[in-house]
Amino acid sequence: MIKYILASGLFLITLAPHLFAQTCSDADVIAIKTKWVFDKDAYNRFQPGITATLLKNVFENTAAYKQLFIAAYPEPSGGLMKGYAYIVDQTNYHIRGHADYVYNATYFGYRCAKDKNEVIIDPEKLSINMAELRANNLRGVLEEVADSFELNGKPVRVFRLAHALKDPRGFHSFEGLGHDNSIAVLFTHNDILPYRYLTRKEYLSMIKTYWEKLMKNGMALVDEQEKQILDMEASAKKDYTGELRENMLKELNSQLEQYRKRKGANKQHLDSGIQQELDSIDYAFKHYSDKELREPAIPKADDVYRGFITEKEGGFYFVILDSSYFKKNLPSYAAQTLVLQSYYLETEPGALSWVKAIREKFPYDKLKTLIDK
Repeated sequence: MIKYILASGLFLITLAPHLFAQTCSDADVIAIKTKWVFDKDAYNRFQPGITATLLKNVFENTAAYKQLFIAAYPEPSGGLMKGYAYIVDQTNYHIRGHADYVYNATYFGYRCAKDKNEVIIDPEKLSINMAELRANNLRGVLEEVADSFELNGKPVRVFRLAHALKDPRGFHSFEGLGHDNSIAVLFTHNDILPYRYLTRKEYLSMIKTYWEKLMKNGMALVDEQEKQILDMEASAKKDYTGELRENMLKELNSQLEQYRKRKGANKQHLDSGIQQELDSIDYAFKHYSDKELREPAIPKADDVYRGFITEKEGGFYFVILDSSYFKKNLPSYAAQTLVLQSYYLETEPGALSWVKAIREKFPYDKLKTLIDK
């Protein structure tokens, strides 16, 4: 898989070799290395908006990326390459009332042209399912922990590093693609990563807010269950008559009586369990020094405090996207990070030919030039 992450909007292009098998021969697949065509008619039929505008910008202004597409696309060599090429745009994307830096994308298909030397990028062939599956915040590089956390009063997306990242230029990734044989390579500005570690203090503050909200919402849920029975009782009195009405009211009154007997115990049990979590968090705040609280968080669990461990003990760093990494003054089609990613089957001889093509035609320094300029 080859993924380009850009800096404003909502955009994705996918290059899936197996898609060509339905309409193109092997010769046609090889021929597309000579010319790419943007279907202007399809573009004009495509609904206008930020995605369509970015599509136009990319293909009018980024010849270097088209060269990389051509270089990366493998010639058939005894096996079918199962990989994708992404261009993903990154922007202030509105989520639950909060503008935050996140990644999202749209998937476009391809079709062969009448000219055997052309392949057409078709914006009308769009798959939302593919976008949801593949465009989830550096998926494969990071694993999302949850989407219900808050930090400093704002929603925040928290991730675990899929693998200890010693060299930001490349690492194996065993998460996100659902396949053991997956490889990802990350290129960034001067090897600075586009996310930062969550500190212990931030982690503890985040899960404390999580449990406080859970307690509040849990109590409201207990009260809501009683309200539902009362609403059903009012409806029975209004909508039914005779013996049916009396039987329904009798049953609802019995449910209400039993529920009210358990209500206090339910609230106490819920409150007690959550309070234990809050107490353990407060203890941690007092137990650790300011210096220790500033250290990166490697918790034993996602949303319950059970202490911190080390990477050697099997722990994962918790990270969040760092908006300060992204250069706001760059145009929407300027790549700010680059992720090359693929999964393969060992029985397919040609499965890794794209890696060889990238290394030979676009060495590391040349790729960095593309995204650092």
